[in-house]
Amino acid sequence: MFFVIQHASREIVHMHATAHPTAVWVAQQLVNACYDRDPPRYLIRDRDGIYGLEFTRKVRNLGLQQIRTPVRAPKTNAIAERFAGTLRWECLDHVLIFNERHLQKTVVEFAAYYNRYRPHRSLALRPPCAPSSVSMRPTAEQGITVTVHLGYTLRMTSFLQPVLRFFRTIHQASAYFVIYWLGIRK
Repeated sequence: MFFVIQHASREIVHMHATAHPTAVWVAQQLVNACYDRDPPRYLIRDRDGIYGLEFTRKVRNLGLQQIRTPVRAPKTNAIAERFAGTLRWECLDHVLIFNERHLQKTVVEFAAYYNRYRPHRSLALRPPCAPSSVSMRPTAEQGITVTVHLGYTLRMTSFLQPVLRFFRTIHQASAYFVIYWLGIRK
């Protein structure tokens, strides 16, 4: 799993997964992350052996200054470590991954949820990239659209509206479990 997170805003800038990462692949992912935006001044990374000579060349060509974290000191890059844990605890522990393509789609959806809807304490309970306007009023023919855990959007027709009202009174995790059990997912 490769991801780039902006420290100031906690925005997930780029995310990609592969079963067999190489130094060339990791370097290309860094270029892809900086493609449509201005590259940052610093790149904080761990001391994994996957960052080879090709990666170092790409970092230098992008004008980034590398900062490598000390050995066995995960708190020095706590923001990235926290996101890796959040990804695992809130997403990957709840989904059966079938293949690499499924993993990629799942983590990209989670990153979109993380950026747009998940509150962060360090940001005064705001998401990194909150939508500018949110309309909560459905029209009669649309039904109700509800965004739940992992950013899945459910379209509730009239026969499911009483179920939704019932689950509003139950603990949030239980409602998510039952909604997944009903098989209503995007």
